[in-house]
Amino acid sequence: MEWLSRSPDLNLIGNYLLEKWNKLDLDDFRKYVESMPDRCRAVIAANGGHNKW
Repeated sequence: MEWLSRSPDLNLIGNYLLEKWNKLDLDDFRKYVESMPDRCRAVIAANGGHNKW
């Protein structure tokens, strides 16, 4: 069978991600952005290791 090996029509993950992306709410983005200072502090405290985030 011959077809384009990089055809976006055959990329199921891309379609799945687009569907999920369109369902995200602006409040979700706000929550993630506002949590960044705490995330950065946790990474620094763990010397780059695992943390609760």
